[in-house]
Amino acid sequence: MITYSVVHPYPLFFHGIASMLETTKPHAFKCIGHAYQPKDVMFRISDWIADLMIIGIFSKSQEEIRLIEAVKKKSKHTYIVLVSGMEYADIVRKGFIKGANGFLLSNITPTEFIESLDQVLKNEVVMPSGFRIHPDLNEAMFNNKNQSRYEFHITHREKEVLNLICQGLSNKLISQQFFISIQTVAVHRKNLFRKLGVKNSISLMQVAKEKRLLS
Repeated sequence: MITYSVVHPYPLFFHGIASMLETTKPHAFKCIGHAYQPKDVMFRISDWIADLMIIGIFSKSQEEIRLIEAVKKKSKHTYIVLVSGMEYADIVRKGFIKGANGFLLSNITPTEFIESLDQVLKNEVVMPSGFRIHPDLNEAMFNNKNQSRYEFHITHREKEVLNLICQGLSNKLISQQFFISIQTVAVHRKNLFRKLGVKNSISLMQVAKEKRLLS
């Protein structure tokens, strides 16, 4: 059973989500709460901690960002999915920095929505095509004086993991290589997805080769 909560200003959205998830297979979903505003959650945040939290972003007030930060402090294992339009991309980027796991556009189809949630629950980062956590990443890679700025974003261990991912090694084999847990490798992989603005390992390999990140 996967528990979830929804923070979204429109009741119709919540009822649509609940209706979809009730019939979703192979997962079994259970809603533990629905709030219209982030402030409604902040006062009793422990009651809202679930396996999955879906947050709608329709303002630039930063309240949603504070909510994401509070949820992650309370539970690092809660997956957070943001739903919004590209006009709020700057707020969404801040959400990722605070720990969000996915960004879905408001106009995606129900099938795409369910498939995206499934990816997130598999510990993958999900975002629309063309969206980047660091919008200036491409320019920085081709500007020598900004190279150090880019290097700051990827740690030494992440570079080592990136090299092995591009060699086709699984999380299990990478964990054996570095004597770390599979969960730790999964975190490194997820961080690389975020930092390079990709949704899967194939895209990660393509960007790594294109940007000459491999040693």
